[in-house]
Amino acid sequence: MNKDDLTKYTEPKNQIDEKQVQFSSPKGIDAFTKIDIEIEAKHLKEEGTQRLVLSDWYRLKGEVNKLNDTLLKQSETLDEFKEKFYEVSKEKAILEEKLKVYSSFEIIYTAGIAIGSAIVAAARILTEGNTQFYFTAAGFIIILVSIFSKLYNYNFSIYRMFPIKKKMKNEA
Repeated sequence: MNKDDLTKYTEPKNQIDEKQVQFSSPKGIDAFTKIDIEIEAKHLKEEGTQRLVLSDWYRLKGEVNKLNDTLLKQSETLDEFKEKFYEVSKEKAILEEKLKVYSSFEIIYTAGIAIGSAIVAAARILTEGNTQFYFTAAGFIIILVSIFSKLYNYNFSIYRMFPIKKKMKNEA
């Protein structure tokens, strides 16, 4: 070895190469972070190098185990959120279907009240005698059917949303 080879190892470098291997210690400070590491086969045969490599291997194996444990916990948490998501999604779909049924009954109710009221009003203004009576009766029948459909929907939806549980004879 000549003097130039020795200065290569003893002179501090201002910049760290991207290919340089960096080690991290548990404390966050490592004495080897700014040293170029060029290992040849003859260096790996030395006992000190082997011990350093083994200590780093055991340390990294411990970090991998910690990361695996953390990943497993996060996976379990993710599974819980997936289950909750699917439950909420199913409940949302059920409620949307209930809303469609409720909306259709509301449309029937509103249209029935409007048409029935219009027939009653038109019968009073435009007709006389028996035809006035028949149109007025038809208007009131449409209004009553609309009201009954609203009540039916209300009762039906209440019982579906909150089913009544009958007590069994053994439960007393």
